[in-house]
Amino acid sequence: MVVLFGAYATWRQLRVSQDGLPTTQEGCATDRFSTAVDQLGSDKPATRIGGRDADFTEAALREANLREANLREANLREANLREANLREANLREANLREANLCEVDAGGAVFRGADLRLADSGGSDSSTADLLQARLTGAPAS
Repeated sequence: MVVLFGAYATWRQLRVSQDGLPTTQEGCATDRFSTAVDQLGSDKPATRIGGRDADFTEAALREANLREANLREANLREANLREANLREANLREANLREANLCEVDAGGAVFRGADLRLADSGGSDSSTADLLQARLTGAPAS
């Protein structure tokens, strides 16, 4: 009887631990993402991390300060960057397909070779951005 009770108690504790695992994993991923975004938008160049090959698919970066961030070759497909500060950011060859770039400040940003197909950039300031060889097919003109 004692052995059965011990086995049940162990099984029950294991189930409780397993039930909390997805929440813990999701929290860790959110913390890592938040830290990365904070570092990318840092005013200190030494703190700013490179986002090369970073995957921010469908990320919510609305109003993020990514000024001078290095997001070269980053995957920002379908990301919400509405009202973000991308001034002088390096987005060379980044995947911004179907991204929300409405009202973004992209002055001096480098989008050279970036995939901006179907990206919405309504109301954005990209007047001094480098768009050489950027793929703009289907992107509404702003």
